[in-house]
Amino acid sequence: SSAGRRAAARGDMHAAANLLRRAVAVLEPDNGMRWALLPELAETLTGVGDFPAARAALDEARAAAERSGNARLGASSRVLEMFVRLYSGEQQAGWSEQTLAVCDEVIPLLERDNAHNEAAMAWRLVVLVHGIAGRFRQASEGVARSIAHARRAGNDRLVARNGLMLAINALQGPMPVPQAIAECEQLLAAGVSDRQVECNVMCALAQLKAMNGELDAARALYRRGRAMLRDLGQGVYAASTGIDLARVELHEGDLELARREVQADCDFLAGKGETYFLSTMAALLARLAREQGDDAQALAFSKTAEAATAEDDTESQALWRMARAPILARAGDPAQAEALAREALTLVRQTESPMLQADALAELAEVLQLASRGDQARATMAEAQALYEAKGNRVAARRAAARGQAFA
Repeated sequence: SSAGRRAAARGDMHAAANLLRRAVAVLEPDNGMRWALLPELAETLTGVGDFPAARAALDEARAAAERSGNARLGASSRVLEMFVRLYSGEQQAGWSEQTLAVCDEVIPLLERDNAHNEAAMAWRLVVLVHGIAGRFRQASEGVARSIAHARRAGNDRLVARNGLMLAINALQGPMPVPQAIAECEQLLAAGVSDRQVECNVMCALAQLKAMNGELDAARALYRRGRAMLRDLGQGVYAASTGIDLARVELHEGDLELARREVQADCDFLAGKGETYFLSTMAALLARLAREQGDDAQALAFSKTAEAATAEDDTESQALWRMARAPILARAGDPAQAEALAREALTLVRQTESPMLQADALAELAEVLQLASRGDQARATMAEAQALYEAKGNRVAARRAAARGQAFA
């Protein structure tokens, strides 16, 4: 178990899962040490995409908690169960509300018992809920609480993973690109003990560099990060960086390369039954295909994204609509196209993400142009351009300006 924890701390989840599985196997079913290890085992199994085994470990842990009256074990198991439901596509309608309800219930118990490691995990779950909804201020507040508990628990890995959340908030939130680049570079320069986190920060930085017009630097970063994650055996997390690759190459990059690699990552995630990353990636794959003029395939990818997207996943719900709307407009259905584009815009207006809002406006502008409403299209694209400029996305702002000028 000690070796398994050390492997998890450096981001080697396959080694961690194997070691923790072996540690659990040598203990009797009624051994308290076995019970304590089960949530940790479930976390590592989730990381490698073995969701059935993760659920089995948590089922055993919760049963043991009920028999023994171990409230701490029960609370920890409930928190990890929500993570498994998120990544395995079992979140269903109301996952966010249910997750916040679980955290509201267990966090006071964990904090009262000084269960800092478990409290840090629960706060990280809160961060994910707010991040998915694009509430980056509340997500950052949750990060601070999770880091405080992780430090008191001596859990450097959780401290590092919360650093990753700060990088993601810098990428997706309103922080200007130059400042966000500096923040990610500082995180990397300070040294990250967890190599998985280090790789994910590299991929976030790659997106920011692409926004800044530094495409070669962006490619070097995501290629290095993806290679390191694959070397670590990070199947699900390595595949999830196809999202970063797609977003980098959509900044006037190699769309054919992106489409090939992202398709392979989508296939891997679908094979694992993972849907959290798949929903976003399939929507981006739809956009890649559409940008190449392959509307039929793009439409199919958008339907894959729609089927995989949880009801309360604001970003993915918006992305599949944004990808599909211009396809429908080109196919002669401008009314449905505009309805989808406006639904996407309504969704992203609820977030604190200028990039999502700008992308939704740009897609709506394309739909309006295809419907021969040039004045509205130009005004909408100008609004998108202003948001790109406020974020500091030089490449997207330049593209929006050129498209707006081209509208008839």
